[in-house]
Amino acid sequence: MRHCAGCRLAFCSVGGHSKVVKTLLAASLVALSGLLVAQPSPKYAIKSWKAGNAQAEPQTLNISLSTRDRVYQKTINDLSGHPLYRLLVRPVVFIGPGDGIVAWHVYLTTLDSNQNLLTPSDSLEQEEYETPDYLWWFYPGKNRLVPIDAPRAVQLQASYLLLKATDVKVNDAGQLEGMQLNITFANTPPRADDAPAQ
Repeated sequence: MRHCAGCRLAFCSVGGHSKVVKTLLAASLVALSGLLVAQPSPKYAIKSWKAGNAQAEPQTLNISLSTRDRVYQKTINDLSGHPLYRLLVRPVVFIGPGDGIVAWHVYLTTLDSNQNLLTPSDSLEQEEYETPDYLWWFYPGKNRLVPIDAPRAVQLQASYLLLKATDVKVNDAGQLEGMQLNITFANTPPRADDAPAQ
């Protein structure tokens, strides 16, 4: 799901439209504007490569990560309470002089695979990576593609995930010392007021 920031809806004046056509056009515009308002910022929103109708149990996880509590794991159930996904949050650690956490990665996989569902493509031969490929990366460095505290939205099968880091603590060396990671699973598209403010 790619969006063009510069795309605009354009109309041309043809004249002589019947009242029915004008009414239908107005109704369509109202419906379209409602859809546009209801979605989170498309700048950091993707559709997962994994298609299907599976729905996760709605829930919000408030995960406290720190140099002491570095890893988080949880099985995410479907609506009937059966295991559906595995959620894993783990650090990327620099080992050597200045040891420390340089990023936290979020992985959501099916029960029988280790392939991350939080990406727009499942290609292992992809040569170039863009911002949408990194919504699962929480990295505070200057070369980041997605700001660490930016809200992110992923449509996965028939569910939606909202991810947001808050209370990010970075030391003088630029390494992560902690953050609060909020992950919400929902089965309806997020409304604009549900998405955390940027």
